Amino acid sequence: MPINSSVFLGIDNDPYYPTDKRCLPYYELCDKLGVPILFHTGENSGDSECSKWNDPKYIVKIAKKHPDLKIIIAHYYWPKMDYCYEAAKDIKNIFFDIAAMTDDEVVEMSGGTGKVRNILEKTISNGSDKVIFGTDWPMGKTENHINLIKSLNLKKDIEDKIFYKNAIKLYRLPI
Repeated sequence: MPINSSVFLGIDNDPYYPTDKRCLPYYELCDKLGVPILFHTGENSGDSECSKWNDPKYIVKIAKKHPDLKIIIAHYYWPKMDYCYEAAKDIKNIFFDIAAMTDDEVVEMSGGTGKVRNILEKTISNGSDKVIFGTDWPMGKTENHINLIKSLNLKKDIEDKIFYKNAIKLYRLPI
């Protein structure tokens, strides 16, 4: 596995929790290799029940058990973004990917653009190194996600961290 890879667990579609013993070897391997693991969280279009499998409370348990394992939560567990942020904000090895946060359905079900911006602002003020740019392309429009970050009126160095520097560091990409 290349050093700049990550493991993606799409637990939202599979009927098991992140704490399931079948996942443990992946966590141990990623921890050993220094490779991040990404959890797809939140609802799927037309399937609100799937989010029970990817609740951040389980991801936090994994993060605490493996404090050196880098964990990325994609989508802030939409539409329960506040819950996700509060559950994971103080866990040093959890990061947030903003993919899909400008998609119409996500924005509407999560409480509107103001709510999405507020979650990002809280996260960034708590630690700008915790936010990773993503879009869910081709479903999510890249320009909308760029505009979301630009709308926060951040300092250039903070924008740069979100747009690419955090990913370079997290994935240990050569530059």
